[in-house]
Formats: sequence, structure tokens, C-alpha cells
Amino acid sequence: MKHKVLLSLLLVLFSVTVAAQQEDKTVSTQDDEKVLQQGYREKVEQQQSVQVAPRQTWWNRNTLQKGYKGDLQIFIDGYIFEGLLGMAGIATSHGYQISPKIFLGAGLSFVPGAFMINDPSVSSSDPELLEVAMITPFVNFRFMPLAKRVTPVIDIKAGYVLPSKYGLIKVVPSAGVRFGLGNRLGLNLGLGVPLFMSIDKEFGVLGGVRCYLGIDF
Repeated sequence: MKHKVLLSLLLVLFSVTVAAQQEDKTVSTQDDEKVLQQGYREKVEQQQSVQVAPRQTWWNRNTLQKGYKGDLQIFIDGYIFEGLLGMAGIATSHGYQISPKIFLGAGLSFVPGAFMINDPSVSSSDPELLEVAMITPFVNFRFMPLAKRVTPVIDIKAGYVLPSKYGLIKVVPSAGVRFGLGNRLGLNLGLGVPLFMSIDKEFGVLGGVRCYLGIDF
């Protein structure tokens, strides 16, 4: 009888031990699965949060950054005004590059004189044509549709012509191309339509064609 009781106790103890071991293995397996799932989720989130930068090539590299921007431009304008009238001058503008595509600024243009293209004997040394010398303060808006090294450029300059006796407003919309040469330097060339408009309407509107070449920095 004692042997049976002892045997029964041993069987019960063995069963409890086996059950406890199985429970421990189950809990350990579940913990391992949770750790693996947590690690996988963290890895996926990390991969999703990482933004792969686009490959920089010569073409798609942007050379226009936010901040101060200036430019210097030489130009020649042609008008039909009692013959083919030419004006050559320089313009400079300075302002802020709001984004890689938009610039706002202000500047000055200077035209020292005029010449008759169809009559070389008449030049800016002629007293009447010397009066054409003009300084024009202007505001400047520039738009570059592509944030690339080479981009089209839409440019508008509008200002008041000095001396004020002319009573003229000058507006120059133009379109061209910008070639980025370095981190900030660029070469610009294009065509424009210079327009003189009279405030008192006696002069009317005089329009011409502009060719320009410039650099920005």
C-alpha cells in the first residue's frame, strides 16, 4: 500500500514538473515572437523614415539657393523711331532669392546715349541724341521654372525713367536661359521687349527688341 501511494505521489510530481516546463517553453516562445515582431516593426519604420536623396548629376544640380542675389547685365535695344534707333546700356539688380525658382529685387539701369543703326554718321555725339541718356530705377521679378543647372528664365523689370522731364515708365519683360556655372554663379542670355510708356499719354508707347548678356552672383 505504501508503495502505491509513493508511486502515485511520484507520478503527480512528474506531471506537475512536465506541465510547468511546457508552460515555460510556451511563454518563452511567445516572448521571442514578440521581440521578433517588435524588431521587424522598428526596422520597417526606420526604412520608411529614411528619405533617399536623389542622385546629383550635372543636369539636376540646383545652383540657386535662398539668400542674397545680385546680377549685372549688358544690353542693346533696337527701336523704330524716325529710323532704326539703338540704345546700349547696363543694368544691375540686387535682392533676395526667395526659393530656387523665384527672385525679387530692385536695381538701376543706365543708358548713356543712343545711335541711329541705319545711319552710322549719326551717333550719341549728336547733341539731340545725348538727351536720350537715362537712369531708370526699377523693381525686378524673376522666375526660373526648373530648379536645374540649366533653366529658362522669365524676367520683368519696371521702373520710372530719369530725368523726370520725360514722364516715362519703362517696362522690360524678357525671356532667356540661365546656365549655372558654380555654387552661386550663373550666365544669363536672352531677348526682351523694352516698352516706354508716357504718363501724360502724349508720347504713347514705344516698343523695341532687347538682346542681353549677364551674370548673376
